Amino acid sequence: MALLHAFDALGGHAVVAHFHHGLRGDEADGDAALVEKVAKRVGWDFVRGERAGSATSESALRRERRKFLREVRRDSGAKFILTAHHFDDNLETVLMRLVRGTGLKGLGAMRPKLGPWLKPLLDVSRSEIEAYARTHGVIFREDATNREGIYFRNRVRQRLIPIVRELADEFGGAEGLRERLTGLLADVRWAGRELKRKSLRLEKKIVTRSEFFYRLDRTELDRAPGVVRRALVLRLLGELTDGEFSRRDIDRVLSVGGGAVRGNILASGSMGFLYLQNGDQRERLRVWELGGGSIRPGDRLKGSGKKVSRFLQELRIPRLERRLVQIRRDEATSDVIGMRLSDISNAPYKELNFP
Repeated sequence: MALLHAFDALGGHAVVAHFHHGLRGDEADGDAALVEKVAKRVGWDFVRGERAGSATSESALRRERRKFLREVRRDSGAKFILTAHHFDDNLETVLMRLVRGTGLKGLGAMRPKLGPWLKPLLDVSRSEIEAYARTHGVIFREDATNREGIYFRNRVRQRLIPIVRELADEFGGAEGLRERLTGLLADVRWAGRELKRKSLRLEKKIVTRSEFFYRLDRTELDRAPGVVRRALVLRLLGELTDGEFSRRDIDRVLSVGGGAVRGNILASGSMGFLYLQNGDQRERLRVWELGGGSIRPGDRLKGSGKKVSRFLQELRIPRLERRLVQIRRDEATSDVIGMRLSDISNAPYKELNFP
C-alpha cells in the first residue's frame, strides 16, 4: 500500500493487480477489498486474480502469483511489473538460500530490475516503510500467516533475522548491515554475469536440444570448472520447468545415474551423455513411439539374426536415443529389414538396410 501511495504521489499511473491465494477466508477478502478501494479512489484499474491449483506450498503459490502478474501486464499493455519487496525481504532471501544451498545466481537474491520486474523498495527497510505509512496516513493490513512458523521464510524471519540484527549492532548497526549487503550483492551479480558468459560458451559446445530431451556431452561437461557446470545445469533446468532449484538439486543432476531430480524433471546418463527431460518432453516421446515404427522387445535383424538392441549398442547410440530409431519390418517374418537413425543420435544420420 505504501508503494501504491508513493507511486500516485509521484504522478504515476498503474493497473493495480491483487492475487487472492484463497487460504485465509474473510481476512484475505478484506485485503482484496482494501486494495480495490484504494485503487479506485486514485482512479486506477483494479484486477483480481485467484488461485487455480490445489498446491499451497510457497513455491507453488509464487508461480501462480507471478503467472497472474505477467498476464495482467500483457493484457493491460503495461511496461513494467512493480512489487513492494524491501530490504528485509532480500536479507531473508539471502539467508534462506544460504541455508538451503545455492550458487552465485541464488546468492545474488532479488534484483532491483530484472526484465519487466521492478522492485523500487529493495534498499528501503520494513521499518522505514512503516514509518512512511504512519506519516502519510497510509492504511495497510498485515497478513496473519506471516507470524506462523509453517513457512520456511517465516521461520528465518522470526529466528534468524533477530540474531543477525543483534550481531550487526557491533558493526555499524542496521545501516552498516544494509550497506555491506548491498555491496556484496552487487559484487555477486557481477560475478554471476561473468559466470553466465562462460556457461553460455560451454552450452554452445556441448548441449543439443530436441523436442524430446536436452543432451549434454558428459566428457566435455566434466572438464569444465565445477562452478561453470552448475551454472549451465541450473539454466537448463530453468528452461525446462518453472521453479527454484537448490545446490543439492544441481549436484543430483551432475552425479545422476538416472532418476527424478525434482517435480517433473528426469535426468539420465548413457554412452557418455547426460540427458534432461521434463514431463512434456517425456509425453511427446511416448506419443512418438506409439505412432508406430519403433523398436519392439526381441526385434532382430534379418539375415544376421542379431538383436536390434545389441546392434544399436555396438553403434554407441545412447539408450534414450534408441527410442527414436525408426524400424522397417519384413511383412512375412516381422524381422527388421531396415532402420532410420535419428539425426539427434551420436551416429551419423542415415538409413540402414538388412536384406
